[in-house]
Amino acid sequence: MGDCRQEGVAHCLQARRESRMGPDAQLFAANCSGCVDATNGAVLANAIIECMDGDDPRVVQQVLRTSNTGLAMYQTSLVNLKFKITLGGYNVYQDSKNRLTYCSDPTRCVISFPISKKLKGDAVHPEGCFFTAKPNMGVTFEMRAVLTWNENPSDLDIWVRNVGCSEDTRKRYLCWKDDEPQYREDENTCSRYRFRDGNTRALERGACATKVCQTKTTGQAATVFSSGGTPQCSSNYVNDFPKWVFWKARMMDRMDLRIGNFRLHVDRPFWEGGDIKTSGSVVRSGDAGDWRYRTSHWIVLDVDQTRGKGPETVTFHNVPPGTYQIAVDQFPDRTGNSIKEANPEVKIYLGSNAVTFLCSIPPECRSAEKIWSVVDIVIKADGQIEKEGVMQNKYSVRLLDDASRMAPLERDTAPTSDRTDSVDRSGPPCSWRGTGLFGLGSKKYQCDVHWDDYYGQISSYTDDKYAKICRGSCVVGEGTNNIGFDSCLDHR
Repeated sequence: MGDCRQEGVAHCLQARRESRMGPDAQLFAANCSGCVDATNGAVLANAIIECMDGDDPRVVQQVLRTSNTGLAMYQTSLVNLKFKITLGGYNVYQDSKNRLTYCSDPTRCVISFPISKKLKGDAVHPEGCFFTAKPNMGVTFEMRAVLTWNENPSDLDIWVRNVGCSEDTRKRYLCWKDDEPQYREDENTCSRYRFRDGNTRALERGACATKVCQTKTTGQAATVFSSGGTPQCSSNYVNDFPKWVFWKARMMDRMDLRIGNFRLHVDRPFWEGGDIKTSGSVVRSGDAGDWRYRTSHWIVLDVDQTRGKGPETVTFHNVPPGTYQIAVDQFPDRTGNSIKEANPEVKIYLGSNAVTFLCSIPPECRSAEKIWSVVDIVIKADGQIEKEGVMQNKYSVRLLDDASRMAPLERDTAPTSDRTDSVDRSGPPCSWRGTGLFGLGSKKYQCDVHWDDYYGQISSYTDDKYAKICRGSCVVGEGTNNIGFDSCLDHR
């Protein structure tokens, strides 16, 4: 939420300068235009902030209340700080900050507290980390991911996708990987360029559909919701091949469905009967039976921040079983910073009891890339359990942060722009080739570059760069509400 030069904060700082403090004191200002609603960026008045020493949080040193402009000021010489924020209708928020690493000027440090509205639906249960659904009654369960970072770089973006939706589409359009049996070293079969065709786009909107949303801007672009709480996202994103939710395609729904009876477009001359158009029908996923009962569902990017610190927030509303991959990208990716310099963190909220987890880049990761694979949230159908005297369907939830088992990030299925262009794709035929002039020198296994009339990537990452990125490390969040939920973490 910017720095101390922002409107409203100058007054806060002036009051701080006029206060009587010792000459050796280092000052700190907590600005609750930083105490914002994580889902729309609006400032929040009357939030209670308990301020503690981060090295010894047993004693609350000061209690603050945010003003009508969302401001509160805390003067201290401490470097490590701990906060607890409460406000009616919101989850209790706890956070620790080192103002030397969080702010470029530690004496004029403005901390952003993005607090999350309480989630709806079922709670997540500690004995095995699961939620339930009554038979024939549909599913009500929400999750939320909130990205925050420091002042530089100014713009990080959160990406989210349903991996099953993406992989199903990749395989239907014959974009095989070299470790799959269908891969042919002598033939490039990938037909992702078909998403230029109106016929293909219309078909793909039937399942795992990505959409463009109405937004309002109050320092950050927030998705518009109806009075009933539904995101206003009526138009489909032009390229539905990669299936990512990000700042251009802000919503996905229909994740309980897939395209079946599929026939890929075939180019034929008119004397052979003409082209065979891409065709198929919508079928329900086998493990999403509960989603046929009055269950609207979506992933939505609530708010997109472009001026540093965040929040960027994604809400998962009643999503069906699947693997939900979260990544964070530095925008634009041409700047010289490593994403690690931003000290990004993603806070995950599960269920109406708001069990929290904090994901960060592990210190042992030495990669200097500009993208981070945060975590995979895996939801699975897990039998039944008796609850409230009724046998209910059970769905387990796991946060997977084991790098060897997380879904990969790859160039061919990365988010794209909404404009067609002549773009390259590396694919067969492949062979061992010299890396020097005229094919001389040391040999490397390489594939031809194919030029498609397709949609340009929003980033310039190659598969070599994706292979080097940091993977997340997640821990159970602070607070008594989170005790007993270690089973939600899968990082063995």
